Amino acid sequence: MSQRRVLKLEPHRPASGPAIGATVPEGGRTVITLYGRRGCHLCDDAAAVLAELADTLHIAIGSVDVDDNDALRRRYDHHVPVVCHGDDEICRHHLDLPALERTLARVRS
Repeated sequence: MSQRRVLKLEPHRPASGPAIGATVPEGGRTVITLYGRRGCHLCDDAAAVLAELADTLHIAIGSVDVDDNDALRRRYDHHVPVVCHGDDEICRHHLDLPALERTLARVRS
């Protein structure tokens, strides 16, 4: 049986990753933002898959804990995880890889 690597969603720390809302940080990687919360297994699953695909898809992942911001909690409370590129929502609840790939193709063309 293979072991599955699970990454836990950490609170967003501005100095630790790409700026939220950025689209192309240094290195030319497209920034994808994962909105979630600690203790959310769907968020952890989405974070793990995004981390595994980051090099292949040439993306940088910013994570934001919606519980650290009242406006984000109201906006996304029962919908996490939510994956976005800038202000464009790509998917919610579950990682939709085809939708992510379509978004990346669109923004890179």
